[in-house]
Amino acid sequence: EDDGQMGFVFEYSVADNYLDLLDIELLEGRAFSANIQEDQGKTVIVNEAFAKKYNIESIEGYRLPEKFGDFANASVVGLVKDYHFSTLKSTVEPMMMHMNPDLRYGHLLVKISPNEVQTTLAQLRAAWTNVRPDKTFQFSFLDEDIQKQYEAEARWNKAITSTTILAIIIALLGLFGLVDLSLIQRTKE
Repeated sequence: EDDGQMGFVFEYSVADNYLDLLDIELLEGRAFSANIQEDQGKTVIVNEAFAKKYNIESIEGYRLPEKFGDFANASVVGLVKDYHFSTLKSTVEPMMMHMNPDLRYGHLLVKISPNEVQTTLAQLRAAWTNVRPDKTFQFSFLDEDIQKQYEAEARWNKAITSTTILAIIIALLGLFGLVDLSLIQRTKE
């Protein structure tokens, strides 16, 4: 950063249809296009947190400064609404996306019809093996992954609630014990 502090920005390599696939709202500028040569590694799309952190009022004509290393002088062509790209509990951090034609993707997001899940998975497995024979095809459903996060949090909440109730019961037993002891002493008096 300009003040000598170390800052961080999340950086993602994405395909040209990423914003449409995940229904990410574009606030300013444009999405990537496979038909625009400049988009192949020379442009970025940033989120609102990025724009706020670096005081970008308008992305029109904005280029990343030298401190961004490999992305120095990259043109910012789009600004997207903040969205949770990490856990839902974490704050949305500054993030930028870019297209990299030379990158061998390790993960893909695919929107499929619920009617043809098994057929589509078989086609995806075959295509993956064709493109990345060195990496095993593994899949998960995004809605199930998010549900697992909520279930883990629900289990944690149950554990905290149970422990809290137990602590209150123990405290009440102690209070009743003190009241009983006090009444016995008063009766003797």
